Amino acid sequence: MKLLLRLLFIILLFSCNNSNLIGEDQDDIIDDVEINITDRSSSSTELIAIGNITNKGKETITPPWYLEGKFYADNTLSSVIGGDNDKKIISLAPEESMDWTLRISSSDLTNSSADISDYPFFTVGSLRAYK
Repeated sequence: MKLLLRLLFIILLFSCNNSNLIGEDQDDIIDDVEINITDRSSSSTELIAIGNITNKGKETITPPWYLEGKFYADNTLSSVIGGDNDKKIISLAPEESMDWTLRISSSDLTNSSADISDYPFFTVGSLRAYK
């Protein structure tokens, strides 16, 4: 019986999908949210994504919780250049919306020799909310 339980544990361990972005493996993904990007901009020092999140669930999302995403070099979503998260310290009741902002600077880029200006066509994806 113990052997069977160990085998089951090992199978489950290796079959888990690792969709982890920036946070830890033990993050609790918050389902039933709608996440939209409303604007993208850049300056000489950073790339910025702005959007909103709406709680589509039946439960209030209590703080602290986070919204995070990956920054990509372009709309092919094939080359990750960095990531950021936005910590929320207030609750989000069902059907309420809240704005968010994600940003990265040159020091946050995965390629340490790159510069923000190297990514004029950046996009943001892999957005998720988690506790």
